Amino acid sequence: MVQPSCEDIRQSERLAATEILNKGKTVDRVIELVEDARSRLTALIAPILAETSVGCRPGCAWCCHLYLVMASIPEILMIAEHLRRSLSKTELEEVRQRVTATLARRRKQSGFRPTVPFIPCPLLADDRCSIYEVRPLVCQAWYSADVSRCQQPDGGLTTNQDIMQLFASVYDGLLAALADHRLECREVELVLALEIALNTPDVIPRWLASELLFAAAAAPPVVRRLAA
Repeated sequence: MVQPSCEDIRQSERLAATEILNKGKTVDRVIELVEDARSRLTALIAPILAETSVGCRPGCAWCCHLYLVMASIPEILMIAEHLRRSLSKTELEEVRQRVTATLARRRKQSGFRPTVPFIPCPLLADDRCSIYEVRPLVCQAWYSADVSRCQQPDGGLTTNQDIMQLFASVYDGLLAALADHRLECREVELVLALEIALNTPDVIPRWLASELLFAAAAAPPVVRRLAA
């Protein structure tokens, strides 16, 4: 099966996201944006996974201990909405506390490194993702053929570059559609952005009204270069 070009994928995602946003700017449309991008990515990477050896298994959470995980703002908003809808007030407060504790632990690190293994994602529970069905697209695209390399400290993690290229095309198309609609389209870090999303009143309506809310969670330039 011949894959479409990266530019074709990007434009297809941009058009699809634009059509969704044209239906109206609501919470449901934000969720639809991410679900549509996820479905497109799933279909694109399926042929590669069918022919590729993958070392990832349930309970293998090495990649969930990265220092920085980048995402688009709609992904963050969808995760926050999922947490609000699925958790009790007590459980949601526990997530907020884990997010705060994770950020405090990071601040104790000396210097900046884009990947510092062994700081677990605050959404990790018993070595499993507690939001697996709404996890960031980059997490969906992150596959390793060699778990032993993932276990190495200081950036031993490896990914399938063909899959990551497909992810980047879908992701870029989504960001382009957000920019077309004058919505805040910066790339943000998962935990920093989640802290904002969980603690900002009316965060989705305000973002849909083109309010700039996530500057404090913007990706450092070095991470943008690494992800390119």
